[in-house]
Amino acid sequence: MVRDPICGMDIDPRKAMKIVRDGRTYYFCSKNCQQQFEQGKKQEARTTRMHDLPIKGMHCASCAGTISKAIRKVPGVKDVNVNFALEHARVEAAPDVPEEKIAQAIFKAGYEVASRETAPGELRLKVIGMDNPHCVSTVANVLAALSGVTSKELYVTE
Repeated sequence: MVRDPICGMDIDPRKAMKIVRDGRTYYFCSKNCQQQFEQGKKQEARTTRMHDLPIKGMHCASCAGTISKAIRKVPGVKDVNVNFALEHARVEAAPDVPEEKIAQAIFKAGYEVASRETAPGELRLKVIGMDNPHCVSTVANVLAALSGVTSKELYVTE
């Protein structure tokens, strides 16, 4: 995986757009990021750092709001996006803001940063409302029809 210098997104270099400048290859997630880079916005992008944090303990969208509010109080944080369904927070902050400081804010709000146990290429999703075998079967059939899904584990309670 490589990081887009504009948005900070991790991308597969085989699927990314790229530019070679001064012997260095830059990879982009989209044409928009590539155009911003070409227009000189690379300098602006380097003034922040992206933190991707898996979060444990969220039970509803209100939890995501609580976490987001707590993270925004950390000095140097520029932007926060907390996704309840993915149990994930993406935080844009000044380069000198340590990830531990963000994790402390999450902990003080009553949640915790999960360990990064997922392997590259693995995606874990919380499916809300899947509470019976019929739902599990429906989701399993949809996943089976998707290219690239090599395995899945589905439970009635998740």
